[in-house]
Amino acid sequence: MRKYVLGVVLGAMLVAGPALAMKWSFSGSFRVDPTFMSTKVGTTDAVTSFAIVDPGNSRFRLKGVMDDGSYLYFEVKATYGAWHSAGAINTGSWGLRHAYALINTPMGKVKFGHTWSVLDFVFANQRLNHDLSGIGYGKLYGGRVWEVVFCKGPAKVAIVEPKAVALTGGNTKVKMPKIEAAFSFGPANVSFAYNSYTEESTDTFTVSTFALAAFAGLPLGPAKVIVNGYYGSNLFIYCCQGGYHAPYVDTTGTVNNASGMGGFVQVMAQAGKGLFTAGLGMDIASEPVKDAWAVGDSTKTDKATKMVLFANYKLNLTKSFYIQPEFSMFTDKVGDKEANKTTKTLFGVHLQWDWK
Repeated sequence: MRKYVLGVVLGAMLVAGPALAMKWSFSGSFRVDPTFMSTKVGTTDAVTSFAIVDPGNSRFRLKGVMDDGSYLYFEVKATYGAWHSAGAINTGSWGLRHAYALINTPMGKVKFGHTWSVLDFVFANQRLNHDLSGIGYGKLYGGRVWEVVFCKGPAKVAIVEPKAVALTGGNTKVKMPKIEAAFSFGPANVSFAYNSYTEESTDTFTVSTFALAAFAGLPLGPAKVIVNGYYGSNLFIYCCQGGYHAPYVDTTGTVNNASGMGGFVQVMAQAGKGLFTAGLGMDIASEPVKDAWAVGDSTKTDKATKMVLFANYKLNLTKSFYIQPEFSMFTDKVGDKEANKTTKTLFGVHLQWDWK
């Protein structure tokens, strides 16, 4: 319900925009990723396919700015499907990305609406596989959420609409909003998130989640290095894909928390007229108890690991159009068995046209 109330408020502010003498601007982008992908599962032979990924993956942005710097911002996305050599892989969609207001006050800035989480706000410069940006492979992701953010200097505190996911098919009840905070100092930033909710099924139990993350951008001669890392408990609600970051609830209703960690490092440097980037990211989840995942060595708790290795080169052909060839490799593995390992190798080019 809160999201709809916020939407009505933002809509009313948009209607009142001209009366507030806002200066409006319209911008957006169009992108497409023709990609070859080779997939290998366990010891089977790799299967290679070609896809036109994210055709029509467009962004439409509207921004209204007041004289004091306060503004309204709206962004929607639209796609019209994709083509795959093995058949269509999606049918297209559209949806809301951002709809928020930022208001300058004597006490600081207040931002409310649907926009980026303040948790770990740095992305790897990795493009293929739906602009994944390393999410889930060393990049923690708070997502775009409904929230109220209080900003004062380098500090941000956010009250976020929580996302409680039922683990056993029961009913969930949120005990409190998700709390997030971030603080930047120089080239570095640290952030924290916490949430707790109850689930009522055969037993009633409480699940708590937290995440602590940090990143820094460091100059290294002609290059720039970004280092990112995180640690937490039950990170499945922070977009660490798969169920391996979820807690295990046994038959007595006891919650066995899953710990997780990860991070990435990437190097960026000018090369000729373009920008070269190379990076490596890894995510590790620890099995809550032995055999919770029903795989691997039953004499010990297993690890689920995800890793990405990538390199790309961004070249601006015009002020508004660029190409970005990329090679990337994604691996997913549970336990020590090679049969549980999946490797995806991608080579393609990201094409993007921006307009203002």
